[in-house]
Amino acid sequence: MGRALVGMLLLAGCRSGFESDLAELRAEIERLERDVPPDAPLWIDEGPMAFEPHVQDYTARVPDFVYNHVVRKLAQMSSGEILPQVKGALDVAAAMEDPAACRGRFWRVYGTINHLEPLRVTDRDLGVHTVYSGVLFMDGRPILFHVVDKPEVMVIGQDVVEVNGLFIKVLRYEARNGRVVDAPFVVGRRMGKFY
Repeated sequence: MGRALVGMLLLAGCRSGFESDLAELRAEIERLERDVPPDAPLWIDEGPMAFEPHVQDYTARVPDFVYNHVVRKLAQMSSGEILPQVKGALDVAAAMEDPAACRGRFWRVYGTINHLEPLRVTDRDLGVHTVYSGVLFMDGRPILFHVVDKPEVMVIGQDVVEVNGLFIKVLRYEARNGRVVDAPFVVGRRMGKFY
């Protein structure tokens, strides 16, 4: 009986420590959401507000403060500001192997459009009411993307499209067939047909 009681106390102590750590992490993220200044660069890679420590690859989410800041900044940028920053076509294998080396830079992704849908934005301070979420296949591999401008009409499964987007992370998601898939995730200003 004594061992069971000690075990329960240890388990309760671990749970309490975990909940405390989780509460501290939530408080830190909320502080960052409040403290990211509007004039901060598109991708913050230095200092106490650097995004990198908060972006975890091979998971299903992007921290809200990172995503919201990127979308807000992209909504204010023109294509003329973005195009000179594009590093070239995203090397998908390199991005999957070392996501941090590609993160926070603009890359060109292109391929056959497989899915596209509008998503209502819940944060009204982003400068847009809707983002457009999609999947394209580049060299047979899925690329997930969001764009802030409404795309032109596309034929799903046929049209080849292009997005000049900021690489955020490798995102893990469950495909319609139930299979777990890892894919690069980029956020851009617009998507267009690739000619």
